[in-house]
Amino acid sequence: GPAPAGLVRVLDEAHYAKDPGARRTQAARALAAAARRAGGAVWGLTGTPVLNRPPELWAVLRLLGLERAVWPGGWGEFQRDFRARRDRWGGTVYGTPPADLGARLRPVLLRRARAAVLPELPAKTWRDVPVDLPTRGEARRLADAAVAALAAEGIRLEEATDLARATRLRGAAFEALSAARAALAAAKTAAALELVEDLEAAGEPVVAFSAHRGPVAALAAREGWAAITGDVASEERTRLVAEFQAGRLRGLACTIAAAGVGITLTAAAHAVFVDLDWTPARNAQAED
Repeated sequence: GPAPAGLVRVLDEAHYAKDPGARRTQAARALAAAARRAGGAVWGLTGTPVLNRPPELWAVLRLLGLERAVWPGGWGEFQRDFRARRDRWGGTVYGTPPADLGARLRPVLLRRARAAVLPELPAKTWRDVPVDLPTRGEARRLADAAVAALAAEGIRLEEATDLARATRLRGAAFEALSAARAALAAAKTAAALELVEDLEAAGEPVVAFSAHRGPVAALAAREGWAAITGDVASEERTRLVAEFQAGRLRGLACTIAAAGVGITLTAAAHAVFVDLDWTPARNAQAED
């Protein structure tokens, strides 16, 4: 219905409204437009205005009616600023953003860094834990097969993840790379279990993440642990988070896609990543 005058509509996780053909995006834009027509305002909240590619920033600004405030020349000016060009697969590749992007966004963006919001949190430390693969075995075989499948398509391994994230890696090459990733995650599960055992022995609550369900299931089978995956209902997620925060769970094993956004697990000082999601921004959000 019509929005009352003076209404402020707040759209949380505004970066989800990035696909113009999606019903969620269309509904969000309709709500935003109704508020503006009635003389109200629209605010968007997001921790990742660019989850994958620069056009997602344009989508957030468009949702809020701010795209022309930053790029008066419209979409063409945006494309030029981000040095957009066609790649050999017919997709669009973007270069580095303009040097003055921060200054342009400042009038329409209130940015608060984690250190300003939660100054009591200590600085992060990272540790890589090498895991040796056997010279023979399923993980190594599938990894070699993935490299061969990519090479057959003329794709270097270094560019495969970016192509997969942009949905331009398809067919046999994508299937082979996905199988290798799952096998490599499984091959690291034993090392992850050893790591969480050490943390448990020190009385430290742990959050463990994986992009795959196999490691999550193995970790969640430990005494005093639970899992959050895409199959866990919202109400159950809320209950598990409350149990963990209250100290009634020793650990929580999660898929990055299901638990990387929208939950608070500050009872833990350690996050263990068995493997990573295709999208770096999702990993960063889960880590925070």
